[in-house]
Amino acid sequence: MAGLRSTVRAEPLTAGREFLVGLMNAQGVTDESWWIDTSPPNIAHADRIAKLIPEALFVHMVRDGRDSAASVMAETWGPDDPVTAVEWWAVRMRRAHRALRQIPPERVLTLALEDLVVFEREQSYRAVLDFLSLPDRPRMRRYFSDRMPAERVKPGSWRSRVADPGALERAYETARDRLIQEGIEIHEAH
Repeated sequence: MAGLRSTVRAEPLTAGREFLVGLMNAQGVTDESWWIDTSPPNIAHADRIAKLIPEALFVHMVRDGRDSAASVMAETWGPDDPVTAVEWWAVRMRRAHRALRQIPPERVLTLALEDLVVFEREQSYRAVLDFLSLPDRPRMRRYFSDRMPAERVKPGSWRSRVADPGALERAYETARDRLIQEGIEIHEAH
């Protein structure tokens, strides 16, 4: 630990890389070419991650803000009112936008969850593989089929998932318009 502390002071990026490799090794990841992290908050730190891992690629999954807000409202840790839930979504969109502006565009693929899982499944799946320069392997295809069935994502379900869909829609429209004015691209389900 003392070695890490002294390296952090002298060479923070080197220390970060060493810590990351140590973390991966502790989890049994030793000879992998790819490390995929699906933690949603990490996209807000894409600029920092890119400094730490210069060859990193980023797949930014976006979702209709109304469905995102409805989902977070259903969580015990999430806000329980539509206005706060929509603001939760908008803050995350802003943070992601700020971080991704620092990344060269060829290292970022923005993809709508609804397209990947429901509307444009095959085309979106292929786009991810092409972006990552990966072949379509049977194991990945099975994982995609088994773990991401179309019925798992229900675009527009926010209308039936919240007690006051009108309040959610009004809050969303306000937040959406502000994001667009700020130059932040949003996604709305078909």
